[in-house]
Formats: sequence, C-alpha cells, structure tokens
Amino acid sequence: MISPNGTAIFPSPPRTGMPSGVTGKVTAQNIARIIKKGDKTLKHRASMGKMGAACIVSAGYGLFKGSAASMTVNPIVPDWDK
Repeated sequence: MISPNGTAIFPSPPRTGMPSGVTGKVTAQNIARIIKKGDKTLKHRASMGKMGAACIVSAGYGLFKGSAASMTVNPIVPDWDK
C-alpha cells in the first residue's frame, strides 16, 4: 500500500498488548503441536482482519499526575473489499 503522499506502508507485526498476546498464543500452540505430534502443519491461526484491540497509553508521572488516552479498533486490519 502507499499513502496519499506516496509513502510506502509496509505490514508489520502487532506492537500492542492484545494482538501480541493472541499471536504469541497461536505461535506457542503451533510450536507445541510440532513438538508433540511432529506435524509441521500450522493448524492454529489468527487473522488481524477478525481481531480487535484496545490500547491504553499513559503520559505523565506518579499515580495522580499526567494524562491518559484509550483507543479501540475492530478489526485491526479492515477488509477493504468489504
């Protein structure tokens, strides 16, 4: 993909907690399957087209000073054809 100003947009792995947790779990399930069954077929999958995310960011210091913001996205990667 290319942005309207011509900057190339490259896919990257998720960098937030929820998607990273899901992809980590799926990876662990596939590794366990390979170890236990010797089957290298990747049976466990996670689509970011079906996955949501909730992100919370805090900026400032201490328990009562600073600010925060939250964002939710569902799905993470939209189905552009749909």
